[in-house]
Amino acid sequence: MDPEPLKGIRGTYSKRQLFGESHWTSYLTTSSIAIEGIREIAREGFNDAFGLLAKCKALAREVKAQEAPDKEKLRRGESLLPSRALADRLVEAYLQTLETVFRILDVEQFKSMYAKYWEDPESVPAAFQSSLILIFANGVAVSSDHGVSRQTVMHWIYLVSEQLNNPRAKIRLDLWSLRSHCLLMIARQSNGVDNKTSALSAASLVVTAMHMGLHVDPSHFAESQIPQEEREVRRRLWAAVLELELQAAMDSGGRPLIRDDDFDCAPPSNVDDRVPKKSSALNAPLNPEEEQANTKPRPTVLPMEQHTQSSLQILLARSIPVRLRIVRFVNDYRQGLRYPEALAMSKELVEEMRRSNTLIEGWRNSGAPITPFQIEVFNVLMYRSLMALHYSFALKAKDEPLFYYSRKVCLDSALAVLTPPVSERDPVFYRLALRGRSAFQDVYTAAANFISEYISAERASSAFLLPSVGVSPDDGLVAAIENHKPLTLARIESGETNVKSHLLFCCLLAYTKSVRGGTDIKQALRNTINTSLEDSYTALRTRLDGPSPATDLEDNGVWGEDMSLDNLFEWLQGDESTWMNGLDWAGDNTLAVG
Repeated sequence: MDPEPLKGIRGTYSKRQLFGESHWTSYLTTSSIAIEGIREIAREGFNDAFGLLAKCKALAREVKAQEAPDKEKLRRGESLLPSRALADRLVEAYLQTLETVFRILDVEQFKSMYAKYWEDPESVPAAFQSSLILIFANGVAVSSDHGVSRQTVMHWIYLVSEQLNNPRAKIRLDLWSLRSHCLLMIARQSNGVDNKTSALSAASLVVTAMHMGLHVDPSHFAESQIPQEEREVRRRLWAAVLELELQAAMDSGGRPLIRDDDFDCAPPSNVDDRVPKKSSALNAPLNPEEEQANTKPRPTVLPMEQHTQSSLQILLARSIPVRLRIVRFVNDYRQGLRYPEALAMSKELVEEMRRSNTLIEGWRNSGAPITPFQIEVFNVLMYRSLMALHYSFALKAKDEPLFYYSRKVCLDSALAVLTPPVSERDPVFYRLALRGRSAFQDVYTAAANFISEYISAERASSAFLLPSVGVSPDDGLVAAIENHKPLTLARIESGETNVKSHLLFCCLLAYTKSVRGGTDIKQALRNTINTSLEDSYTALRTRLDGPSPATDLEDNGVWGEDMSLDNLFEWLQGDESTWMNGLDWAGDNTLAVG
């Protein structure tokens, strides 16, 4: 039974959980003209779609069962390691992509230990082995033609998760254990695996890091306590911990556990990592002279105009304080909407984005090795925070011109993340968008919904007296949604087990086209719902080995003749295996906005 709305409370309550406005359900509230229009039409009934919904749900269960890790192998702790050649490829794929953003590793130390591991696995710590397994999992997410099944990736992630959460295991407060925790969170996001408890995992990560003193800048410690060569490693790790905590708070719609005044650890320094000649390859360990050289002080800090391996992480770290305040502000259920405070934070974040974009452009012009993948990830993380800050205000702009600026910011941000299509950008980032969740999925949902809302509001209201960023509905807004739709179906083919994004994008697109063209919205939605579910079923079916018993719905007892619209809504608002839980995506559970 759904709770009664509470006056003055902001957020969404569903499945015994309270979600703040950064959670994806906030983008699908009844404040949206487009979503409410879809829901109203759905409530009039479309019984012909019930059978397709049931087939998708039943087939998704079979696919999940087939791809689930083998419990016996997990119990025995089997690692299922790849061959050395494949392992080298996966490690290199991770080092060239996700590691350049999060900087979890001391790369040269890792390469040395990696070589030793293949010579004698017992010569390296168990925490290193856990980290290595997760590096393989992350490497799969950004690689092509690797031949690693989703079941194997799930096995790796679940294996390390059980190791880290084993109550009988000795708790070790060391850097490799902390790295394993960070890599586990990234692997879940990059492979779309069990991300419902990300906030709890992030909380444990933050507490562990603070117990180890990473929130305190290493300059406060004597060199006998924290060696010089470890100090920059700690700063990078702390920046990664903060980023993961921030994104987990965004995912869960919760407030981050740490404030920007709870730490004084400086951002990473802009220094070039030393690359000893004989240790540059993955299979070449450091000799004693090189290991001694590695203990020398780090090089001089370079100006930000000179690109280094840490430059992008520094850009992210510089904006973390304001982004932490944004998430805390957006997910504060007790407060009303304080627009002046939102504008102040928006100004601070936008200025940081402009400074960063200037530096990135300078690096690119100078031929620095900054990759399109790094830029795509940076933009997604920035625009995610910016849209979350302005979204509620932007929806109110149709009635209150005071909020016009938020409407402009959301439209600009939506176009930035949807155009050009992800499939036409960096191919490595496209692979991450295919498999990933959280930031790599929610921001596109928000962008598509706002564009649909914008066009619907333009037609329904004359409150907007000024053009927005010189773009009219005929200048490609609908195309921005339409061009992203193939990715939502490809996600189902690549690992998704529900129809969430694809069905939503199809409905938004059909509704928006009908509003613009003045055609029958009801009929367009009915056709779209059936077509999208048929396509989703086909995509799921291609991942299943052998014949599927899900086609005979009555014999399988899946949603009998008593299927009602309420059942549909319940299904569409469930957990990760059922997602949208009805076309009542957030509707009746949405609390009053103060």
